[in-house]
Amino acid sequence: MDAIAFSERILALRKARGISQEELAASIGVSRQAISKWEGAQSVPDVDRIVQMSEYFGVTIDYLLKGTVSVEEQQTLNTGEQRFTAMTMFYIATAVNVIGVAASLARWYTHYDAYSVGIGIMITAAGTGIFLAGHSIFKEGRQKALKLFLLINIWPVLLNPYGMLANYIDAAGVWGYTYHPAPIPANMDKKIFWIPYILICIVVDVVVIMRVRK
Repeated sequence: MDAIAFSERILALRKARGISQEELAASIGVSRQAISKWEGAQSVPDVDRIVQMSEYFGVTIDYLLKGTVSVEEQQTLNTGEQRFTAMTMFYIATAVNVIGVAASLARWYTHYDAYSVGIGIMITAAGTGIFLAGHSIFKEGRQKALKLFLLINIWPVLLNPYGMLANYIDAAGVWGYTYHPAPIPANMDKKIFWIPYILICIVVDVVVIMRVRK
């Protein structure tokens, strides 16, 4: 068996599925370091692991060892990157959440009404629901998708609820502001209202990044 060619096939199959080394390792019961060594042509798996990978990726042992491809396998390999994965749902959900924030702010700056908050919360809730549904349905790329979703989407998803809460607190304070639901702190000159939002989002991002490194 050509170790270099074998490593390239494993790497290509893993990327086509949109999964990390950790996810592949967990699926076949080995360490991430083992996957890294296989993909780096530093070692090759035993027969049992090769059989497991052939079943996991839906290809024959001949393909893994020799690169021999049947017609059915070629169709699978050609369409592998087009299949839905948890990462696909992450991209869709993130786009929906960004649209939700944009629609909310556009409504606020043109109408200044409570509908702006409702629009933002409903759309970002839909985006989050799309991600959670995809995350539960599609196995490929789950861990990576979840980490990226938390890292990025905490910012748009939290904005509307936080803006509404900040305005309520402002109205209950000593500045004489009349409460009106808004997607952002309405008293923009009081930058203190942005500090908790920024800190919460940064803390979530730091926790996610630290867990990724571990």
